[in-house]
Amino acid sequence: MSPSESVIDSASVTGDWRELASRAGDGLQISLVWSKAADRVKVTVLDERLREPFDIHIDGADALSAFHHPFAYVGTARRAGPRERACLFLRQQV
Repeated sequence: MSPSESVIDSASVTGDWRELASRAGDGLQISLVWSKAADRVKVTVLDERLREPFDIHIDGADALSAFHHPFAYVGTARRAGPRERACLFLRQQV
């Protein structure tokens, strides 16, 4: 397991968050996670260039779509912070 994988794993198992799906490619590691207690889902994205994960909190109805197209949801997520915006900016430069 690489250090970047352990970062995303620790971020996705905080509290009762459970990983439902994960994928990796093109320098990205993406996980779809769910909290039973909070009845919430989020997509955790780790961009190897930033070396720091960020979460996109989304409605359950959008979970699968956000998992497959996380950057389409950065602007519509409940809170897009500086890390999310930086990652989106870097992706647009490629």
